[in-house]
Amino acid sequence: MITLILAVIFGWIGSLIVNYLSDVLPITRKLSRPDCIDCQVDLELNFYLFNQPCKNCGSNPSVRHWIVFVLGPLLAGLIYFLPPPNLGLWGGILWLILFGLIGCAVVMHTLGFNFHIYMVHLQRAVTLKSFVSGMIKVFAFGIAIASIGCLHGLKTRLGASSVGYSTTRAVVSSIVMVVFIDGVFATIYYVLGI
Repeated sequence: MITLILAVIFGWIGSLIVNYLSDVLPITRKLSRPDCIDCQVDLELNFYLFNQPCKNCGSNPSVRHWIVFVLGPLLAGLIYFLPPPNLGLWGGILWLILFGLIGCAVVMHTLGFNFHIYMVHLQRAVTLKSFVSGMIKVFAFGIAIASIGCLHGLKTRLGASSVGYSTTRAVVSSIVMVVFIDGVFATIYYVLGI
């Protein structure tokens, strides 16, 4: 129960950080004290902690503030109950993609782009062809890494130093093979016009 409470508190702190960065970075391009959008007076901490109105002009936090304020603890609680390892391979991949897209949207918002512009560019950039070609590459990378890991694992002799040596060789070989396979796929996709 205590770990659930800690997860929700961390989610709430994360939502505070996201709201702060989304308010400050597009305007000042650096970490500074946030100003009220309507009256340009420094905001108090209660504006972020409890979503209270500005003390000077009474303007309420935006809808984004409320959405992030609620979703942060909810997502943290959801991750507590459904951690990605329990989701399986495809569920974990979709979970990571979702958080990657949300993180990208927050970063784009902090740079001054609204959500609609982000979604339009995302739909133009991610086509079914690019998604499928990326998944094919990921499948090939997985086979290569697993095969190299098994090969070096089976070659391991007795002793702790041999295990470390085999692990190092497996990691280095996997990195080189992933770069090589990526180059092969890039060449094939270029020739095919994908």
